[in-house]
Amino acid sequence: AQAVLAQAAHVVDHLLRAQQPPGGALAVVAASMALEAQQRAAADVETGVGAGAQPKGLVSVMPAYVRRGFIRKVYSILCVQLALTVAIGAAFVRYTTPAWVAKNIALFYVASFGSLAMV
Repeated sequence: AQAVLAQAAHVVDHLLRAQQPPGGALAVVAASMALEAQQRAAADVETGVGAGAQPKGLVSVMPAYVRRGFIRKVYSILCVQLALTVAIGAAFVRYTTPAWVAKNIALFYVASFGSLAMV
C-alpha cells in the first residue's frame, strides 16, 4: 500500500509540474489512485487485514484512542485481579499452618471444590 501511495503521489506531483488543467482526465485518475491507495493503507493499519479488505464490526471503525482506552481498562482489571489473588495467596501461605488446615478441613474442601465448580 505504501508503494501505491508513493506512486500516486508521484503522478500527482508530475501532473502539477506539467501544469495540467485541474479537470484533466489524467489528474482525475491520479487523484482517484491516491485516494484508493490511502483508503487501502488506512484499512490495513486500522483492521490488521490484507490490502483492500473492508473493515468488519464496530471495533474497526472506532478511533484509535477509544481502542487504546479499552485495552488500558482491560489490562488494569487483570492487574488488579492478579494483585488481589497474590495478596490472598500470600496471606494463606504466611498465616496458616498444617494444624489449622487439619482442624478446619471442611473449609479446605469447600474452597477446593467451590473453585472447581466456579470454573
